[in-house]
Amino acid sequence: MCGSMEQSNKPNNKPNNKPTDKSGIYWILQDNQITPFITDFLELLQHRVNSFTKINFLIPSHNSDTLKAAKKLNPIPFKMSSKIKPNSLGGFKLKKSLIGDHEFSDGLSFWRTLLLDDLGSGNLFRAQIHHEIESDTQAIILQIPTPLGSSASEERVFYAWVYLAKQAGIPVLGYELLPLDTRWTLAPSLLDGVITTSYDSYRHLTENKTDMKKKIWLAPRYEGRFFSPGCPPFWRNGLGAAYQYQKESKIDFDKTIIYLPHNVAMTYEYKDLVSHLTSFSDQIHLMFCIGKDQIRGTHKHNEIIEIISKKNLKEVSYSFHDLNMPWEMTIADCVVACSSCYATSIAINNNIPTIIYDPMVRPHKKNAKQSFNNISGLLNSINEVISSHKERDEFAKIFFQITDRTYLK
Repeated sequence: MCGSMEQSNKPNNKPNNKPTDKSGIYWILQDNQITPFITDFLELLQHRVNSFTKINFLIPSHNSDTLKAAKKLNPIPFKMSSKIKPNSLGGFKLKKSLIGDHEFSDGLSFWRTLLLDDLGSGNLFRAQIHHEIESDTQAIILQIPTPLGSSASEERVFYAWVYLAKQAGIPVLGYELLPLDTRWTLAPSLLDGVITTSYDSYRHLTENKTDMKKKIWLAPRYEGRFFSPGCPPFWRNGLGAAYQYQKESKIDFDKTIIYLPHNVAMTYEYKDLVSHLTSFSDQIHLMFCIGKDQIRGTHKHNEIIEIISKKNLKEVSYSFHDLNMPWEMTIADCVVACSSCYATSIAINNNIPTIIYDPMVRPHKKNAKQSFNNISGLLNSINEVISSHKERDEFAKIFFQITDRTYLK
């Protein structure tokens, strides 16, 4: 059983490289891109990757509030200037010339949309970054703007840095804050890689219909959820838990991690459930949730589980976790239970895939919850979770791929 979590600097499955003296990675932050939870996560990530790179956080000098909010990240302010040419027929003609004769599939010329956008006015805007980029900079990271959620200022900084990175020949990556499963793919298409934080966005960008030829990553929930505008404190409580278990080698994160809210009142049911889960053998790790008050005679909760399921537990890796620390389920790929309970309620409310196997209850599905009364439904659902797990990469692993350029392969 594990107690309080300490912060680990060691990324999963990474060699112990010596700290680099390179310029490292530039992570650009702006107004509305920082919360206390995001700052806490970025600070931990900054320490975590320092064995092979360093993250420099850069913030526009005019974003004074953001500079204060990100103080613990030791941000570097950068200056930018804007050049704008007022409305003019000449400006409009220049726009039209740059766009050329390209048109939409239905025949509408691109340049004609200018008439809908600004009634033909000729505003030309250029944002210029005033910051010297070291030649050994390994990558530039930016939040991806979306038309329905980003300010004009954020978009201008984004495009200015993308342009600067392209000119310098430096890989530029974008990460998701607002959902990317939308019709707008221009901004993501300009990048060398995209880090998605939701499975829907990942699937949308990797499907052929979007024509995205870029490298697309999917972050695990225990990292990606920090970039959600609605991230609850539950995820902050679990910050660093995954890293600590990796450091202590108590859980193999190459495996799909299943959280089991075991209860001695359903000892037989959970014995049956475990017997079915062991068919996945070395593909999974079982996190048993146990309580100090769940005893039978002289046997503690963990002893009961190991005695009852002794034969099956020889086939899988497993660990025990205090039910009073429910935030540990943030590191799991899913919660699997024999009945709806306290733990499944927490999981569902935090959009953690929740699977319930109960032969006595009619099958149903709602939001993050699926309920099955047959083995085939249970096993198929677990297979889907395993497939999803294989598609996820931690930020540290992504950065390692960037620094040694293996992401290009």
